[in-house]
Amino acid sequence: RVVTLERVARAPWMRMEQLKAPAEYIEKINSVVRPLEPLKADQVIVLGMYLMNDIPMHELSWWVRKFDAAAVEQAQRFVAGRPVMVNHALEGVDALPEGKYFDAWVERRPDGSAHLATLMYMLNDERGQMLAKKIRAAIIADTSPAVFYDRLYCNICGADDLDCEHMPGKVYDGVKCYATMTDVTDVWEGSLVWMGKQR
Repeated sequence: RVVTLERVARAPWMRMEQLKAPAEYIEKINSVVRPLEPLKADQVIVLGMYLMNDIPMHELSWWVRKFDAAAVEQAQRFVAGRPVMVNHALEGVDALPEGKYFDAWVERRPDGSAHLATLMYMLNDERGQMLAKKIRAAIIADTSPAVFYDRLYCNICGADDLDCEHMPGKVYDGVKCYATMTDVTDVWEGSLVWMGKQR
């Protein structure tokens, strides 16, 4: 199973004050991504983004879905070194990375939700500066991971593949039913997208 989820958070970009990356970021980029020529701080733009969470998604057609917190934790280990793409494009010249992820961790919010936080870098060239300006201006405001997972279950009774009487989107004894994704096996990429499904 694979799912591409756009709009993982309404404002998924972490605020970072400087264009130049701190030394610890450069060290991590060079050790995790391992460019052929080690990068220096003035060559990259570092941005932080939230890539996925366990909050129920916007209810668009059959997408009455969510990840569970375990899936967010499971996805963390696959992200570093993966490409930052645009709109999940996979073919042609336009389907080349705009950046790379080099770190990921899970943040727990006061409401109990789990969010996958990441750090990515782009080159500090004309294209990277243009993308960074659009991100800071909230013109590019959404992100989306391409996630592979093995299990889809009912959040009410736990039945695999929704093999139960519960219908996603319906409320049972005050609890809304969601098709819940977990057992993440890979994250191929994370994309900058125009709009998405997750809150």
